[in-house]
Amino acid sequence: MSIDNFIKKEQFYHFYQPIYDITTMNILGYEALLRSSIHKNPMDAFQLAINEKKLYELDMRSIHKALFSYGNVGSAKSNRKLFLNVFPSTILNQKFFPFLTKIMSLSTIKSQQIIFEISESELPENFHDLRYCINKLTELGFDVAIDDFGKGFANFEALTKIDSAFIKLDRFFTSDLHQTPKKQSLLKHLMDYSKEFHTPIILEGIENELTKEAALDLGVIYAQGFGLSKPLSLSEVI
Repeated sequence: MSIDNFIKKEQFYHFYQPIYDITTMNILGYEALLRSSIHKNPMDAFQLAINEKKLYELDMRSIHKALFSYGNVGSAKSNRKLFLNVFPSTILNQKFFPFLTKIMSLSTIKSQQIIFEISESELPENFHDLRYCINKLTELGFDVAIDDFGKGFANFEALTKIDSAFIKLDRFFTSDLHQTPKKQSLLKHLMDYSKEFHTPIILEGIENELTKEAALDLGVIYAQGFGLSKPLSLSEVI
């Protein structure tokens, strides 16, 4: 199956994983996760799109489908956030803002509900143009999150150069958090940074109650992971 057909026929769908306020267990919003019966690992589809220079087309179709599918369920009307993964090159594409303007004119979801998660895997060497586009997004009412912070060195530059509404910490931080003092200390420092600059942290990869309790002890408010909820089909989204 060619990537062109995969994109044009939209041979993919989305699951939606809840992001919780773990102090109350209320749902902040959902992250849309691309799934497909053709590519068991979603990143295989994106890598193929990169190889065939079709990444923008796949990213655009994924965003479009995730947004409108979510808009058809009741949760969208509750003002819960919708977190959408996006590659920096998509935001930088000259077609992106006209595309965004068009789909938002047809959507029942408000721009204030949408958080674009900036993929760590494709951060540019020069942040000037990306910062400009992110500022333009915020002017339109959208917010952004730095995704998978801690997964790569580029994140530290992004942290200082991008004004983001959220920082999503990579699951590296959660693995054995309850019994790893160095990770606890590092997470505590990041929580201090979060409070000082009013940028909430979302801790990814909560797999069990021990990790959740350790995160709560360190002041974490927002988190997601299989220990809180698996990704949900549209029929399960509340």
